[in-house]
Amino acid sequence: MNEIPHRSSLVLIDAIGTRITVYANTPQELRALQREYGRRGYRPEGEIPCGGLQLPYVQHDTFDWSLIGATPWTSPDGERGVIHDGGFYKLRELEAVDSR
Repeated sequence: MNEIPHRSSLVLIDAIGTRITVYANTPQELRALQREYGRRGYRPEGEIPCGGLQLPYVQHDTFDWSLIGATPWTSPDGERGVIHDGGFYKLRELEAVDSR
């Protein structure tokens, strides 16, 4: 019996509110499209949760900002961060804390 492939979709939006929907046959294809469009300034529709993204610390230096349509940037003053959805978010480097 032939299995019908399940297509996935993702709605993306750019800085001026243009919405597009991309389709893929696999989650890997969808993620590749998300990265491709993210590098062009599109981000997934919806908002970043209040307080920001909560991701494992191990992703700190390797997070792919194109997934959310953000671009790493260093200001003329040397402040590092990302530009996302019209705002600049400064990298905050804090001392490690033992939370045990």
